[in-house]
Amino acid sequence: MRETRSPAAMSVHRRYSVGLTLLAALIMAGCGEMPRVTAPASALPAGRADDTANPPLEPANSKSTEDAAGGAGGDIWKLVAMSTVGPLQLKTVTGSRYSLLFLPGSVLGQPITVTIHERNPDIIDIKLGPHGTQFGVPVTLTIYYGGTTLDPAHPKFKPGPLQFYWLDPLPLVWLPIPGVDNPETKTYTVTLTHFSRYTMSRSEPSGTADW
Repeated sequence: MRETRSPAAMSVHRRYSVGLTLLAALIMAGCGEMPRVTAPASALPAGRADDTANPPLEPANSKSTEDAAGGAGGDIWKLVAMSTVGPLQLKTVTGSRYSLLFLPGSVLGQPITVTIHERNPDIIDIKLGPHGTQFGVPVTLTIYYGGTTLDPAHPKFKPGPLQFYWLDPLPLVWLPIPGVDNPETKTYTVTLTHFSRYTMSRSEPSGTADW
């Protein structure tokens, strides 16, 4: 005898069949391997094969900066002058006891930001920057040494001829540069073909501390 189903029973049966079909489809899809997602090569910084962090850069206020603390003596390199000089300019940059005269053609190429740092206002020991800058026309440096130990009126004055030196950073030795002393005005004038660290004394300087 044929079984007769009511409309309500047939509706439940259809919903049950559809549910089983969807469940089977989901199970079959789960058996496959999900594709692996990888970042494009351009997403990683150049030169890095993975996402390992690069070491931090040296902070701008570290001891390597020009105005950082010096060596064991605790001296401070103080900025006493800063000015921009262009290739065609006739310009004087002055700070503390120092004066730099630039002629047209001294600066090669683009304008430079000239800096003068002194270690101690009572002695002649300076850094001129940008360090290593070469000049097409020599720059004239004039130093007023009145009131320093190089001044005959100073209580710690020791007689001797004045000599100007620059510090060669590769062998770390002081090398003399000839100049002109004017005892009446207590000034010393020297021409520079490049920027470095400089000192002046009445005896040969010793050591290379605070470079």
